[in-house]
Amino acid sequence: MSSARVVALTDVAPIPLAGGSWSRLLIHEQTVAGSRTTLGYSVFKAGSRTDDLKHSVEELAFVVAGSGSLRLNEETLAMAAGDAVFIPEGIWHTVAAAPAEDLVMVFAFPGPEYPPTERRPPKP
Repeated sequence: MSSARVVALTDVAPIPLAGGSWSRLLIHEQTVAGSRTTLGYSVFKAGSRTDDLKHSVEELAFVVAGSGSLRLNEETLAMAAGDAVFIPEGIWHTVAAAPAEDLVMVFAFPGPEYPPTERRPPKP
């Protein structure tokens, strides 16, 4: 088993997202040898919205700051700082940040790398 490790947010490069938003994959098999899970951090800029995504595994997320909404297929859920989110595998979902503030989230996947993901442009 590998030893404990600290990965600072600045230790990994950001992955650019639409509207100036970004994510960073902090813990995964390339940053921590032997890791069997993936942990990431995202900042969704105020008023931004992601493409629709569908992962091959479930996703867990925690809203650290801000507020916004999460569309799961055709259902839209409000979320705000302090909320935990469960997204089942194979469900189309879209994250939208509220217009007035950035939405900051921590996310996790069961598996040592970012899972296989389908993307499609968001619905209006």
